Amino acid sequence: SQYDLAILDYQISIRLQPDYYRAYFNCGNAYYYKENYDQAILYYDEALKLKPDLAEALVNRAAIYFLKGELDRALQDYEQAIRVKPDHASAYAGKGNVNLQKGQYDKAIQDQDIAIRLKPDYALAYAYRGNAFQKLQQNDQAIADLEKALALDARVGDWVTSVLSEARAGRAAQGSRAPKSATRRIAMVIGNGQYPFIGNLKNAENDALKIADALKARGYDIIRSDGAAGPYLNLSKAQMDAALDTFQIQAEAADVALIWFAGHGSSFKVADQQKDNFLLPIDFGSKDAPDILTKGISVERMKRAVIPSARLRVLIIDACRDNNVEVPMRGLKRGLLPEARNKDMIVMFSTQPGNQADDGDGELSPFAEGFLEELNANPKAFILSFLSAVSGRVKAKTGSVQVPEVFSSVSDPRLTLVK
Repeated sequence: SQYDLAILDYQISIRLQPDYYRAYFNCGNAYYYKENYDQAILYYDEALKLKPDLAEALVNRAAIYFLKGELDRALQDYEQAIRVKPDHASAYAGKGNVNLQKGQYDKAIQDQDIAIRLKPDYALAYAYRGNAFQKLQQNDQAIADLEKALALDARVGDWVTSVLSEARAGRAAQGSRAPKSATRRIAMVIGNGQYPFIGNLKNAENDALKIADALKARGYDIIRSDGAAGPYLNLSKAQMDAALDTFQIQAEAADVALIWFAGHGSSFKVADQQKDNFLLPIDFGSKDAPDILTKGISVERMKRAVIPSARLRVLIIDACRDNNVEVPMRGLKRGLLPEARNKDMIVMFSTQPGNQADDGDGELSPFAEGFLEELNANPKAFILSFLSAVSGRVKAKTGSVQVPEVFSSVSDPRLTLVK
């Protein structure tokens, strides 16, 4: 075969130049295509001895370990590939597929989020993410991703069509069930104010404490993974991930799920011209800007944590305050970007896209103060009217300098934050 001839040529090249890593790598590829996986691994091993940062060899060897069912070894190679080449979309997609097979569906989705940000037309990443959504019975998201994968590349695999059929059947079954009778309302409140590397915030923690108390008084369960009372304060990246995982599970049994975040946030350029919004844990520093995909928390990840709730999903972000993150060429210094509208979800930013939000001269930010005033005055107003009134209060407090913005898509505008 042509592969056999190629292998002979590469072996001759290796004899003539034993330190030519590319010959080992290409010979490994030829064995890979011949499905002689053990020989392929041997040649990839040799290539990596000569060039340990050869991400392509790590990714290909990981793919073979995956096919052989050695998931932990595959995961190690994908993670190493990401360390040596942080913008390697295929490494994230492969890592996500391993996590999918290990039953780590949320981790799988996060990996594919990154792969898609790095390569927006990556059909296989959409397919893998759709599969993970289907496993979580989040069928609307699964269908959107699987249809996108097929539209990008109809050859992506018959399995995609099969999973798409399952997701459509699951959505039909969900639609035929009686509506959930759940009345539980839950909230997760995060106040990140102590940032040792990019500048502290005066009021983020106090805002979170006051907001959590007010929501609890109005019937919300304030969710924490450790069972303690009150909001989360000053979370690292690992702690934010754990908090979101816990909240997402709790949201499955809730009628309304709300997340409030006060802290630093910004938009970052993550691939070519693509930009996205990220919220910053307290252990984030300017040096981490090139690694925002793994060192920050995307707004998309925050959205997923509220999606399982039955009726109303709300994400409120007071995260456009000044920070010292300088990310020329890779990020945007000021503000956040407009947010895409998700079905049956409300995302409210404390200021308009591209603008800065005021941390406040008193004990609260103007945004938190306006929200609390409206919650006290008109707690049972329809949700969009309520948030519009909050915007009006903030606008008045800041002399029209700061105008909150709401991105919404709700099927029942009569829903309220408070019962």
